[in-house]
Amino acid sequence: MNINMPNKTEDCQNSKLLEDEASDADLQVVQTSNCKKIFFQVYVFILTFLTYAVLHLSREAWSFLKEEVKEEQSPGIGLSSNDLGTIDMFFLFSYSIGLFISGILGDKMNKNLLLGCGYLVAAGATVMVGLGGLWKIRSVWYYVGFFVISGFAQSVGWPSVVAVMANWFPKKGRGFWFGVWTSNPNVGNILGTLVSSLVNGVIGLSWGWTWIIVAIIVGTFGVINFIFMIEHPNKVGVVIQDELEEHDTMVLEHIDISREHGEESMRRRDLTNDDEEEKQPHERESQDVQEELEAVQSHHEHKKFNFFRAWLIPGVIQYSISYLALKLCNYGILLWLPTYVSEELDFSTSEKALVAILYDVGTIIGSVSLGLLSDMMYGKRVPVCFVGLLIATCLHSTLIFLGNNEKVIIFIVIFILGFFIGSIANIISGTACADIGKHDSIKGNDSALSTVTGIVDGTGSLGAAAGQKGIGYIQDNANWTAVFIMMTSFVFISSVPISCIFVREIKEIFAIRKSTKEEKNVRSF
Repeated sequence: MNINMPNKTEDCQNSKLLEDEASDADLQVVQTSNCKKIFFQVYVFILTFLTYAVLHLSREAWSFLKEEVKEEQSPGIGLSSNDLGTIDMFFLFSYSIGLFISGILGDKMNKNLLLGCGYLVAAGATVMVGLGGLWKIRSVWYYVGFFVISGFAQSVGWPSVVAVMANWFPKKGRGFWFGVWTSNPNVGNILGTLVSSLVNGVIGLSWGWTWIIVAIIVGTFGVINFIFMIEHPNKVGVVIQDELEEHDTMVLEHIDISREHGEESMRRRDLTNDDEEEKQPHERESQDVQEELEAVQSHHEHKKFNFFRAWLIPGVIQYSISYLALKLCNYGILLWLPTYVSEELDFSTSEKALVAILYDVGTIIGSVSLGLLSDMMYGKRVPVCFVGLLIATCLHSTLIFLGNNEKVIIFIVIFILGFFIGSIANIISGTACADIGKHDSIKGNDSALSTVTGIVDGTGSLGAAAGQKGIGYIQDNANWTAVFIMMTSFVFISSVPISCIFVREIKEIFAIRKSTKEEKNVRSF
């Protein structure tokens, strides 16, 4: 009689074959998932980049056209520098108030709807400003009214797109990616200069028609965002893991938490050690259930989040005050540089466009470079910002002494100022806000991102609003030297609120390096 004995070798081979097939299947799933994630990250990156860039396209177009608006003869409407400063002040003031509101709305509303409606309203207000130019309306309050509407409407942009980007890109490497992405205002400025030069300078249309064309571009992106924006990865089944739970985070953050938990556990153990032995099993089970209920209640309390609590998140107040002074200077250069070089230095139209573009190119390069440098410093943004602001203070003071005979030097200085002032403004309003919005003190609560961004950018815009009125008034009643003295002072002032954070983060960087070195030595043994 033949008895079929099981072939152990054959069984092992079959088992190994099945394991290999399962492994290949898992690998294929991971690869497909990664490809999908990368595709949507690129998609969101480009869409949010262009979405905010078009707002700066409109602002730079206004800056570029100011000289024509001031002309007494048609197509100008004879507004003074003080009038233009008033318009800019009300625009930025309404924009800053809108940012506080839009930050809250951005955490509660669908961002497709918010961006779509905001951009369409902004486009409508921009059309009315352009029509004012075509109708030769000379009342400054007509333009103030529609710029106020535009300011409120445009405020939905920055908090919403920063929140979307923070959802799609984890903190690890965020300095570099946000450094690239936060160059969108500067790309928008360059496009605004090019569009204005083309429509107004080459084609020869008046500033009113140029403004209407800008409005069409803004409105188009409102429709695009309403239909195509994807605000969160879970909308398309993509999982983004925040990978910065690394050694530096554990060293600097979790050690305090562990110490607190350890002390609390010891205290409880001392108080309950004698009673615990006498408890029956069902009593212990009841205590466990009670602790779980308390944990759930604590979790729900943690999820409650509001505007006033956002101010208490570490870093929000310091960044907000710093950005108030810094945005004053950044927008002073953005909105008044073309007027200065044209009126005071007698630059040609092409030279005026070049100096504006150089500032933005410097900002783009600086945003990427300084963002990458902050990543190399374990995600600590303030050391880079603090040192950069001190350098920028020295460089900005040179504008007080330069004249129209040093055009090449002016081009170089403006480029370097963009590298430091513009890029640091981008880091604070973009990368740092995304970091704060994902801070461990509100971990697991995604309803903070837009609110935090709105607070920081809104506070900065208040400074910018006051600054534009101040620049216009000083320029009319004194001279450009006085303007640059004021702006240089505010560059330095912007470094003061973050000086304490600078000291703390420098200590943290050395602590991380020391801990990392010790860990490597242990591993080598």
